[in-house]
Amino acid sequence: MSVYDATPEEEISQAAERMAVRALAVLEAVEGTDAPRPDPVGASKPDLAAARVIGADLFAPYQLAAVPLCAELEEAVALAQAFQLFSAPDPSGSGADGSTAASAVAWRDWAAAELLDRCAPDPERVVPMPDRHLVPEDDFHWQEWSGWMAQLAPLALPGLDSPVHEAAQRHARALARGTVRSMLRRDYRTAARTARWLALGHSHGVHSPVDLAPLLRHIRLFGGPSARTALDLRVGERLSQEEGL
Repeated sequence: MSVYDATPEEEISQAAERMAVRALAVLEAVEGTDAPRPDPVGASKPDLAAARVIGADLFAPYQLAAVPLCAELEEAVALAQAFQLFSAPDPSGSGADGSTAASAVAWRDWAAAELLDRCAPDPERVVPMPDRHLVPEDDFHWQEWSGWMAQLAPLALPGLDSPVHEAAQRHARALARGTVRSMLRRDYRTAARTARWLALGHSHGVHSPVDLAPLLRHIRLFGGPSARTALDLRVGERLSQEEGL
């Protein structure tokens, strides 16, 4: 018996880190760099649970490099199995403003299913777009909302469009305030996630209230060893280099 036995939650977290490392390697490969062949996507229960956690970011390398999705992708096979094994949670527990963990999971599931459907359509795997999330146009709590948007960072990819994306473009200032607040609190993981939204907006011609290049460099220097944070940063860096996509 080992001295240390990982809990199921720790196994899923470790598997999610491995998938983020793989996504970074795939991005290098599709960009044409001389990168080693990415490891295969695992098929164990923790691996498939991690596929649901990573969600749309499994396809981030292909979306960023404008590579067409197809059913033969290992990521597509794994995510389809994950949806079969783990049913989507009921988002009905969301609060009136929709900014709860249940609502965030529902939106991440929608994004993952949307991209998976482009690989291999399946009428039995329909994940409807959530309808309880809309951001008020006037007075709202930007701290809570920017934290909720950080949970939705996997949606900040080219090729996805929804009311969440529209809200991110309308409220770039609130996202910038949330990013700066996270930086001041040294919560670099959250800062990287909200910065992704600012970078996506930049790629669509929306002015970012903060200078993204030094911001992302600072997070890279002090953000720690997490591969998932590194993936958020890489996505943000790629998007911040584009404009008017």
